[in-house]
Amino acid sequence: MKKYFYIIMMLIISVFSTNVYAEDQAKINDTTYATISEAINNAQTDDTIIILSNINGIDIPQGKKITIDLNNNEITKLTNDGELTLKGTGKIYNESSFGLKNTATGNLTIENVTFESRSGVSRTFNNSGVANIKSATFQASNDVTHPEYINNNSTGVITINDGNYKGYILFNNEGKFIINGGTFETTNNLSSNGNLSGGTLTINDGVFKSEKKEFVYNSRGTVNINGGEFQCKTVATNYDPNYLNNSDKKKSIINVNDGVFNVTSTAFSNSALSDYSILNINGGTITLSEEDQYVIGEYGSGNNEIHITGGVINAQNSSGLKLYAPAKFIIGKDDDNVTSDSPIINIKDGLVFGLGNPTVEFYDGKINLKNKIDISTLIPGGYYIQYDTKSDGSLLAYLKKSNDDVPNQNTPEKENEVTKTEEKDEKIENPKTGIESYTYVILLAIVAIVASVLMNKKSLFRRI
Repeated sequence: MKKYFYIIMMLIISVFSTNVYAEDQAKINDTTYATISEAINNAQTDDTIIILSNINGIDIPQGKKITIDLNNNEITKLTNDGELTLKGTGKIYNESSFGLKNTATGNLTIENVTFESRSGVSRTFNNSGVANIKSATFQASNDVTHPEYINNNSTGVITINDGNYKGYILFNNEGKFIINGGTFETTNNLSSNGNLSGGTLTINDGVFKSEKKEFVYNSRGTVNINGGEFQCKTVATNYDPNYLNNSDKKKSIINVNDGVFNVTSTAFSNSALSDYSILNINGGTITLSEEDQYVIGEYGSGNNEIHITGGVINAQNSSGLKLYAPAKFIIGKDDDNVTSDSPIINIKDGLVFGLGNPTVEFYDGKINLKNKIDISTLIPGGYYIQYDTKSDGSLLAYLKKSNDDVPNQNTPEKENEVTKTEEKDEKIENPKTGIESYTYVILLAIVAIVASVLMNKKSLFRRI
């Protein structure tokens, strides 16, 4: 009987021992640790800690340089003050305030990690240090009334190279945000990606989708778009909620240098709530599919500017370029290098003016119009529209000074040059001092000689 009792006790002890071992949270090489804190304290530089179970709360202290492999487990609330590489299949959840926090002293690398928010919690990733996201998946909760954020603070630098970001808002608060690739889709209709208060957002490549809002609004910061494919209602808007009190004249700047932009509303604009905003269209291809929309819009104050110096704008069914209030609107570059085919603007009705008296400057480029508007309509700045019908039947429009019969010298067109050449040739062939004039003189001389002969014969007959 004692023998059986001993065996049963050993089995019970064995079971409990196994359960204790299974609850170990981490291991380094072949050494296991009951808690993640114990593993971190014992980790040497460049060690890899493998997570063995779900963990709530991890703190990486300053001075530690380690790698954490999630190993198909879930982490809730991780704070990094050191140098951390976070990798492996598994998930980071946010709880209360954030899921992952990278402090000002933190240096973070993320590889193939999934981030998932829980309903009602906004900031899944809060960054104040340096973060390099090689690849990641961010999945928003189904609570569409509460947008989820990747938040970058004033000291933060985030570089995204690849991954999928669905339902997340990129919020850059005075920091530096660089996107080199990945797929971004904002599904929430309450908020757009924000670039705030002097922050810099640079987009070099990637796929961007936003059906209900502008993809990014820019307030007192700088947005540089150097590439990527955009399928959006609106790509970017300059917006300043403090525009009425902008005593420091802080500028909101959007630079569009390249990219493919397919939009259903105004692609780029300075909003009505803006001041000292500058929109530079230097390249890229912008296509507006919807009718009765303005492909480029100016709705703000007289301190705003829109410069279109390059690229192609395709909006044959749109209402044109919207100018509102006494802002400045410039097409082409004011320099000595005249390029007649850049930018190229294909629109239906041309320039549309709202209230106020905007300043328009036209230096070079092509404006192809689907509909010909009233040529007598003066454009602010002393210009009016001159039209030429091209060989394909479409209209070519360029701005012309109202007191000048010669088209703006900075907008030469080959078809105009051909017409001028033909007119010049016609003048050369029919001058008053040309061949036909010499023929006329010779004929007059012959007539005079004949008349003289006849007169002499008449005098002879009289003598006879």
